[in-house]
Amino acid sequence: TMFRMPDVTSQPVAQMIVNGSEAIDTFLFIGGMLVCYLTVKRVKFEKKSFNIFSFIFYKLWRIAPVLYFILLISTLGPLLGSGPVFHETMRDSVYSCFQSWWQNALFINNFFHAKEMCLEHTWFVSCELQLYLLSIFVIFPLIWSKKIGMALNALIVVGSVVYTGVVTYFFDLSPTVTITHLNPEVMIDEDLQKFSGSRVMRIRCRVPGEST
Repeated sequence: TMFRMPDVTSQPVAQMIVNGSEAIDTFLFIGGMLVCYLTVKRVKFEKKSFNIFSFIFYKLWRIAPVLYFILLISTLGPLLGSGPVFHETMRDSVYSCFQSWWQNALFINNFFHAKEMCLEHTWFVSCELQLYLLSIFVIFPLIWSKKIGMALNALIVVGSVVYTGVVTYFFDLSPTVTITHLNPEVMIDEDLQKFSGSRVMRIRCRVPGEST
């Protein structure tokens, strides 16, 4: 079956699964749209004040306690099991937490390479928080002037798209994460690590999803 992977993944239905990582932009789009819409409505139409400290604290209060609890529990992972592949599996996802837990605690782990990341899947939490904070620089212009806000928003989206294209071309990356590689001389794991470390987890490449 593995030898037929290129044929299987070329099918339209399989492409929706293979390109599933791009669905993350859907969640960023929904989150960005709701934050912008509700905040502008509250300030501009309901004439309520915008407190930037409450804006930031509300977000941190929702996600920080849960993330910190998960980081604490993950340190107990090595004590909860054993087996032929247990430590190999834990090495790729949990063992790095002993050195890089602070990256998650500061919500900056998505700026580091995937191999150095504690709980790799939590990159989305940091990316979403960073975009949430950056939305302040889009919300204020929208409140002040609709035209200026929309122009700034369009400029940010175009800049991020261009940046993503340049990075993809410069590092010779595939359009999306693939579970196999058409070139047998290329190691799949190395290709995925290069893809993740260069583009997927970078906030600059996820701005269109939040800003659109």
